[in-house]
Amino acid sequence: MILMACRKSIALFFCFLAFGHASIARAASEIQNIVLLPVRYQLVSEDIGKLKYGWACLPGGKVTWGKLSRPDQDQIHDRLERDLAAVGVRATPQRGEPWNVALQDANFLRTTVLDVHMDICAPYMNIGEMKVKGKGAITVRWELLDGAGNVIKNEVRQSDIDLMRRDPRVESGVLLDVIAQSAVGFLRSYRNMD
Repeated sequence: MILMACRKSIALFFCFLAFGHASIARAASEIQNIVLLPVRYQLVSEDIGKLKYGWACLPGGKVTWGKLSRPDQDQIHDRLERDLAAVGVRATPQRGEPWNVALQDANFLRTTVLDVHMDICAPYMNIGEMKVKGKGAITVRWELLDGAGNVIKNEVRQSDIDLMRRDPRVESGVLLDVIAQSAVGFLRSYRNMD
């Protein structure tokens, strides 16, 4: 009796392996509509890098999260709508309660910024023709959820930030560009699961 139950369990397990992964991959390629949840920030520290000044990039202090020009929720959602449409995904910002009956067939995209690091070298008192330069990185956790709030795919992606001639203290587009590129990469990797 126990032997028969084990054989059935093993058969069910292999049946899941054979057909379960195919249905997951098929579902991944069929994702065309996503509801965008509000972006969350869970940074460990307010200090995110070094600030330097002048041609010699002499030490000048710290770069802090509060001093950066950050995109607001609407800017991020507008950009994600546009960039995800280019890869065949219709993204709609979440309005109201996320897990209601009307959205049980929808997929949700949750964005959590975990870490940002930037070292900036800027002109001293904006004297001269020197442009801002520097490098950095952003770490974002992407979660694709089903209509019941269950995580379908969870991935942490780190992206480099090149600050050539763009000052993240005054241009929110610096962070916006990197977040949008990371989102497209995440969904492409998910849709190409085979």
